[in-house]
Amino acid sequence: MVRKDMFQHRPDIVTQIYQLLAQSKARAEHDKPVAVDLTPFGVEANRKALEVLIRNATDQKLLPRPLTVDEIFEDFYKLNKSNISDLT
Repeated sequence: MVRKDMFQHRPDIVTQIYQLLAQSKARAEHDKPVAVDLTPFGVEANRKALEVLIRNATDQKLLPRPLTVDEIFEDFYKLNKSNISDLT
């Protein structure tokens, strides 16, 4: 999780953090390959799980209405249009 103010004022830092985490994960997998990715990175890699969470939160009345994954990450997409292929 990243504070919204940091995300809004320094999206470059958020991008760098994500890239460092992805590089670290790639190195770890290179040393010890796994058949199933238990820690997927990116919106698309987690889309189905996010949809289940949204549906459950809506069913439990934790959300006022059903949201889409794209709505939740709307700010992310707006601030990172130029780097979006690196982060999905």
